[in-house]
Amino acid sequence: MSMRLGILFLCLLWSTLSGKARAQGNPHGQMPERSKEWRPVFDDSLAPGQVKIVVKDKRFKPGDTFSLNSVDGEVSQSQSLGKSLELSFKGLNPKKKYKVSASADGKSGESKTFSLELKRGVSITIGEKKPSMAAGRPDPRMMSGMPRPEPKDPGGQLTVRPIQGQLKTSEFAGTVSEFPVGAKIHLVAMDSSAKATLVTQTVKEANQGRVLFGDLDRSGGHAYYVSSLFKRGSEEDILASQMISLPPEVGVRLMLAGPDKKSAEVAVDDFQKIEGQVTKNLPPGQVEIDVVFSEEFDNAEGRSSEVKLIDLSTGKAIQSSK
Repeated sequence: MSMRLGILFLCLLWSTLSGKARAQGNPHGQMPERSKEWRPVFDDSLAPGQVKIVVKDKRFKPGDTFSLNSVDGEVSQSQSLGKSLELSFKGLNPKKKYKVSASADGKSGESKTFSLELKRGVSITIGEKKPSMAAGRPDPRMMSGMPRPEPKDPGGQLTVRPIQGQLKTSEFAGTVSEFPVGAKIHLVAMDSSAKATLVTQTVKEANQGRVLFGDLDRSGGHAYYVSSLFKRGSEEDILASQMISLPPEVGVRLMLAGPDKKSAEVAVDDFQKIEGQVTKNLPPGQVEIDVVFSEEFDNAEGRSSEVKLIDLSTGKAIQSSK
C-alpha cells in the first residue's frame, strides 16, 4: 500500500506544478455527489461476487436506473429499481474494482470505489443525505483532513490527530477515541519551485496519538499535505488531508479519521479525492500521470519537468521521468 501513498504524493506534486487539477474524463476536476450513505460494506450474508443495493433515499423512485461499472471499463451493468427498492448484481469478478452510480431527473449519487472478496459480497445502503452524529458530534470522517486554525498553538505548528471510529466524551472532559498506535504520519512540504521534502512521525500512545510538526513555514512559500495508512483487520485505510497553508500567527490542527477498528466497511481511500477517472486499461504496476503546466511555469527559464514517484514508507524515489 505504500505505492499508493507514493502515487498520492506524486499527484500532489502534479497539482502544485500546474496550479490546476485535471481529472481524466472530467476536465473541471469535479467529483460526483457522494455521501456516507453510499459507503460499501462487506456482507457475510451475500455470495462472493454479489453486490446488493438497498435504496432508502426518498429522492430515488422505482424505475430509476442504477449502474455498476468496473474502473477499468470492462464491466458495465445497469438495472432499474423495482418496487422492493432493492437491486442485486451477481457473478462479478472479485479481482476488479467497482463503483455504483445513479442519475435520473436531476438526482445523482455515486459510491466510492470498492473491491470484492472471495468469501463474501458487498452491500450498499443508500440513505438520505444527513450528517451522522454520535453523542451530538459530527462523524469524524466528515471532518477528516480539513485543517483549522488553532489560536492556542504557536505559529508554524501543525497538530495531526489520528482517529479510528467515533469521538467520545471523556469523564475528565475533552474527547477520546481509538487510534492506530504505530502508524506513520507523513508530512509532505513543497515550495514554489516544486522541491519537495518529507517528514515522517510515528503515532504513539501518549496524548491520544497526536503528532506535532513544528517550525513550519508561515510565509506562504510552502504548501503542506498529510497522509497516512491505518490498518484495520485485513483492511488498510489510506487517509489524506487537504492542502495546508500555515497562517502567520497561530497553529493549525486537523484530524485523520478512518472507520472503527471493528468496522466491516470497505477500505477507505482518500486518494480518490484527487484521482482521475480511469479511462484506459493499464497493466498491473503501471502508473500514468498527465502533467499540465501553468503558463508561467511553461515560459520559465531553467524549468525542470522531472516527476518522481516516491515511496512514503522510505521517503525515497522509486522512479523518475522527464
